[in-house]
Amino acid sequence: MAAFRWGMIGSTSWADHTFGPAIARTPGNHLVAVLGSKTKGAIAYAAKHRLEAPYTNLQAFLQHPGLDAVWIASPPHLHRQHTVAALKAGLHVLCEKPMAVAPEDCKAMVRAATAAQRELCIGFNNRAHPTLQKLAKLTASGRLGDALEANVQVYYSYPSAPPAWRQNRQRSGGWAIGDLGTHELDMLCWMMNATPQAANGHLTNKCWKFKTDDHAAVSVRFKNGALGNVTACTGAVGARPGSPTTEPRATSSYTAHYLVPLVALRSGLKRKTQALRKS
Repeated sequence: MAAFRWGMIGSTSWADHTFGPAIARTPGNHLVAVLGSKTKGAIAYAAKHRLEAPYTNLQAFLQHPGLDAVWIASPPHLHRQHTVAALKAGLHVLCEKPMAVAPEDCKAMVRAATAAQRELCIGFNNRAHPTLQKLAKLTASGRLGDALEANVQVYYSYPSAPPAWRQNRQRSGGWAIGDLGTHELDMLCWMMNATPQAANGHLTNKCWKFKTDDHAAVSVRFKNGALGNVTACTGAVGARPGSPTTEPRATSSYTAHYLVPLVALRSGLKRKTQALRKS
């Protein structure tokens, strides 16, 4: 069976030290092309990861021979542009979170995927975490009772200032809420096995003093009457720094889980690409 061929949009940070190697370690998957914002960076990335070609032009990149899918790791304000273009080119898309910086951008991306009849997935890799999968299955089974409340927290004190785009609300959509909080919100909805009905929250920048938030607190009410709370902070140390704490409560039970961060990329990629081949 031919390898599933990926293109990467983004040539630094997570695209370099995590996403590229994750594809390389996943059987049946090959990373073959990269789109970078700067020629020097794209060339260096292609050489390091042994790719077929580097690009700085989006349309040329999307026309690279034999691409099956694109992994979008560009700043969030570019996600809509990159996603819609890739889908229109007939490619599947794995877009990093946050999905975009505005609801209308997210809706446009979903419409483009529907029109192109291609998969659009968001990079919530915790969905492939074995511990969380067991917990979600247990919650959905009703064995813990009716879902009542869940708290999800993550505290990670960045050792240095983040990239400039993370400090810009128009480009990032927010720092703590977009970088960490989106993962925790996804985990919350998954664990509660319910549809959100309303949400409110607070964003502050007390730790780093940038224009974007470094501390986010969100409360969610679900349609089944259950409640949920998310706290994400990029400027303070928690009991297990960088490791999310998940505490779901039901009418007849309580459990707490402390997760090692970001361990499920390879297994998630393998299952998803196998499913795409069968579709």
